[in-house]
Amino acid sequence: MKARMEAEGIPPRYDGTWRDADPEVVKAKIDAGDPYTVRFKVPAGARVVIDDAVRGTVSWDAEATVGDFILLRSSGVPVYNFCVAVDDASMGITTVIRAEEHLTNTLRQGLILDALGAPRPRYAH
Repeated sequence: MKARMEAEGIPPRYDGTWRDADPEVVKAKIDAGDPYTVRFKVPAGARVVIDDAVRGTVSWDAEATVGDFILLRSSGVPVYNFCVAVDDASMGITTVIRAEEHLTNTLRQGLILDALGAPRPRYAH
């Protein structure tokens, strides 16, 4: 799927195959030992807006930009964006200053923080 999207010049994103799968089918696959990932189910119409200290207002259509993204890899290892969002929330981080190539990470981290009911830090990219 990812290779096909990249070959077509489309930014890769999950196609939603298992998004609303029957829980009994999912349980059967897990019980059978099939590999799986845990994804964040992006709410329909979700937008993430930040007031970046360097760039000003930045916003994303979350569903169109990233779709349902991985939180836990099939190896059982959590992904970076999940870890740092949980870490920022648990440590009460109020300001994040980082390079501009991390700007798009803010989208996923914002969704995770919102789902946790945690405040978002102020960002500067």
